[in-house]
Amino acid sequence: MHDAFGLRDAFDKQSLSEVKSHTKQFILQKLSAGDELVCLMHPLGFLMSKLAETSSGETLRLHIWSPEYRVRQEPYWPIHDHIFSYQSCVLIGRLRHIEYTVRPTDRDRIVYTVQYVGQRSNLLRTQSGVRVVDSNVENHPAGTLYSMNAGIFHETIVADHETTVTAMLATPPSSSAPRVLGDLDGGPSYSYDRRGVAIPLTDILASF
Repeated sequence: MHDAFGLRDAFDKQSLSEVKSHTKQFILQKLSAGDELVCLMHPLGFLMSKLAETSSGETLRLHIWSPEYRVRQEPYWPIHDHIFSYQSCVLIGRLRHIEYTVRPTDRDRIVYTVQYVGQRSNLLRTQSGVRVVDSNVENHPAGTLYSMNAGIFHETIVADHETTVTAMLATPPSSSAPRVLGDLDGGPSYSYDRRGVAIPLTDILASF
């Protein structure tokens, strides 16, 4: 059985070959039958599976954007933050990563907090609002490793017709709730489906 020893080291060294090797081994370990892996549907239109956890509580997550599973749920509000910091490696494809700077005055977005209940996630409107005042755009092709700190608003863009796969190493989460930026006239709450879906990985594994 493959363990998480060396996973943090591979990311810290920014070793693409080692990150790929660890990720592939964890995928193979998770496959229970045939060539399918159960992933969670993310409301923003990609699939996610937690592959492993290190002794320090960090988690290795596989993110898959595929034309076959590109289901965005409404309302589609892509700007959000995380309650963990992470390093990410683009294994296949490419993506655009945009980080946003916001200010609490002259607001043009409402802050929603995320609550997880079973196989659903709920957005709850708060009294807080912000205005997006600046952005930093990064384009990451396959083989790129990049990082982001907790609490930074961002979005990830992958073209609808393209397949992109990333391996993310996330720090242990804080106790606060993730945030999403919604429309000023948004409702008090929304609920999203995050059920599991089994996907074939033969082609993806062959592309590593």
